[in-house]
Amino acid sequence: MPPLKNRVGLKFGRLTVVSMVPGKCWCLCECGNSVEVASNNLVSGNTQSCGCLQKQRTSESSTTHGKTDSPEYRIWLGIMSRCYNKNRVSYSMYGGAGVTVSEHWHDFANFLADMGAQPSSKYTVDRFPNASGNYELGNCRWATMKEQSNNRKNNVLLTKDGRTQTARQWEEELGLCRGLIHARLKLGWSVERALSGPLKKKRASEEFNARSR
Repeated sequence: MPPLKNRVGLKFGRLTVVSMVPGKCWCLCECGNSVEVASNNLVSGNTQSCGCLQKQRTSESSTTHGKTDSPEYRIWLGIMSRCYNKNRVSYSMYGGAGVTVSEHWHDFANFLADMGAQPSSKYTVDRFPNASGNYELGNCRWATMKEQSNNRKNNVLLTKDGRTQTARQWEEELGLCRGLIHARLKLGWSVERALSGPLKKKRASEEFNARSR
């Protein structure tokens, strides 16, 4: 057996080694408690205190933001879960697809400081402008479900007169019935012609059927 390396007097985190036996160290913690620690955990840094350090961090996290029961905190937990909890059903579309949360936002207090309060219960966090990007400052906003639907990755974006919007946004602006623009495009219309309007009285299916005869 190799000689036992003497670590008595050495400090690891909050722990100071006071005695040793093969594989274990008796340590005195800064808080005054004594604790037995496996030598490999001490050296690797896995154990840095008698347990008081984790309690302090938990307490500081709670008192820093004071919003563990808030909607912002629940939303943040949801983001972290779908990006890092492999047991969550939605993980495959987020963490499993490479989506991450910036390290800065692993601390809820930083997330709250950057995003601010939820405007109302109608708002959730939307990745914008890059719907496929990560959760990070500069690519997230508070948005309604309608705004988020306009930011979906599978949306068809159409440009007219230098302005780009989804088909649904153009339909609302031009007073067209829902689905009409897609129906026109399926008929082979140009984007410019498909975005002409208004035509409220006909449903998209009626126009599609009429021009398909």
